[in-house]
Amino acid sequence: VPEALKEQWISELLLKFNIPNGVGANSNSVVVKSVNEIEQSDLATQWNFVIIDEVHKYLFVKNTYEIMHSISKKAKNLLVLSATPVQQKKEEYLDLLRLLLPDKYDHISAEKFGNLVEKQGKIIQKTALILDDLGDYEEEIASVSEDADPHENEDCKELFEEIYDDLSDICEELDDEKLSALLENIHFDNDDLGVYSIKVIVSYICGNYQIESNIIRNRRKILEESEDDVRLMATRDLVDLEYILDNDKALYEQLTYNELADWIVKGLERANLDIEDNVRPLLSSFFSSPWAFLAHLSGFKTTDALEENARKWLDNEQYNIDHIAEILNDPDEYEECYSTRLVVVLNALFDEFYDKKVVLFTNYTETFEAYRNAISKAFPAGEVSFFGSDMSTEEIELSAYRFQTEKECRIMLCDFTGGEGRNFQCADYIIHIDLPWDASAIEQRIGRLDRLERDLSRPVVYSIVVHTKDTFEEALFSFFRDGLNIFTQSLSGMEIIMKDINAEIISAIKADFKYGLFEKIPHIVELANTMKEVIRKEQNFDAAGFIYRPMYAELRRLIEYYSQNENELFSSTMSNWASLAGFHGNTVSGK
Repeated sequence: VPEALKEQWISELLLKFNIPNGVGANSNSVVVKSVNEIEQSDLATQWNFVIIDEVHKYLFVKNTYEIMHSISKKAKNLLVLSATPVQQKKEEYLDLLRLLLPDKYDHISAEKFGNLVEKQGKIIQKTALILDDLGDYEEEIASVSEDADPHENEDCKELFEEIYDDLSDICEELDDEKLSALLENIHFDNDDLGVYSIKVIVSYICGNYQIESNIIRNRRKILEESEDDVRLMATRDLVDLEYILDNDKALYEQLTYNELADWIVKGLERANLDIEDNVRPLLSSFFSSPWAFLAHLSGFKTTDALEENARKWLDNEQYNIDHIAEILNDPDEYEECYSTRLVVVLNALFDEFYDKKVVLFTNYTETFEAYRNAISKAFPAGEVSFFGSDMSTEEIELSAYRFQTEKECRIMLCDFTGGEGRNFQCADYIIHIDLPWDASAIEQRIGRLDRLERDLSRPVVYSIVVHTKDTFEEALFSFFRDGLNIFTQSLSGMEIIMKDINAEIISAIKADFKYGLFEKIPHIVELANTMKEVIRKEQNFDAAGFIYRPMYAELRRLIEYYSQNENELFSSTMSNWASLAGFHGNTVSGK
């Protein structure tokens, strides 16, 4: 498991399943390790059951991937937890399958796998059209049935013919005798106008023509609403907290940003700055706090003016911390202090969200420490809790427990360690003190509150984003808000393309530091929408059997039919596909 999630895995295994870390009942042994703790002896052990969490993070890290692959090859049973895989990302998908079933996929070439994906892609496309038409068909039948016989309705006939023609195309392409026989059972004259038989054949296609049936996708869209259209998961909304770098009220923050921007532009023009190693850490830390910025600035050779202005900025913010109670209680007297990030955040906690459960996130330990001091001065100890990398495991667990169980405890401040795995669904508001460049990190933060088991008497998770106006940060915020809709929609299923999104951010900065991200937004919208459509079709294809529950009995009968090899149909039409597609039929001796 990731290092940040190790203690949570240990505690939840014990609390929810009564499984202790170490030797437990009946001499069973359970070991929870972070990737960095894996030893050579672990690679040589034949484990009965292995779970790998957040496996998508290891697909691009060669050494770590090889370690996971070695463990997988010796495991008797394996469960890997991943961001939603996308088949069209062929290389990553094949690497995932090689990790999941090494004996099956290690010897399949990328070219052969690509051909298989391409073939199934055509089936998915046609099946997606059928599923969309089937939804329209059922709606049309229901609508017409209120006043007339849908058998006599031309729109119903037209939709039926479209669905039938598409199914005929699939049957012709697959050359599956059983599939063709199922097609012959579909008749418009049936009492239900052929709907049940259509669902049977669609379930059959989706159930048997998968690349790998051992992959189960998290179908958030299905989980969001019940069969009765009752909302089962929260929605998301955005609260925009914008402030201006004002020469009168935030002079040194403004001067620091101007110096930093000039230094970056000149460095990029001379091609002696690296976006990842130089630009990203300085920009990210600047738009967090002066404490974080100065900590990172010390590692770079910049300008004397930049460092001098940054120190004066820090002095001003330290004044705000030292006098935060007076500032919050008398905004008119301290009006000039309200154009800083720290005061904007604490004023929101003090005023607008005074009676709300709020989780605050920052990526930086220096910012965490500064805000911990300010929050401790501004609010009673019983109202606040903290979750930081400098705290012991016992302190973190107690702090999280207080926030989750005590009504009075309404503020939880987290550094980067609080963004993964934790359950803070008792809160309704997230304050993003700073914005990570990685959209997945933002999704992880929101996911601490937006969870399946959330109490729907509080149906909305609010993201409060604090950002400066007319700066790079505003461009980054707009990029995430307008390009990915990340604050109002789940990225579920999109995680696998975040590497591409991060590359787009870097290329935009290289092209034009000031306006590049704004110009990239239309391209990102197009990329995201294209990928969402691909994912939608793949997930609907996988989910069809699940959705059409009345078809389960029929599907079981069909699977039994194939498993018993009653004739040569299995070998002639399915064996090649089945060897690659996870179709597990067992020959019954003597039958």
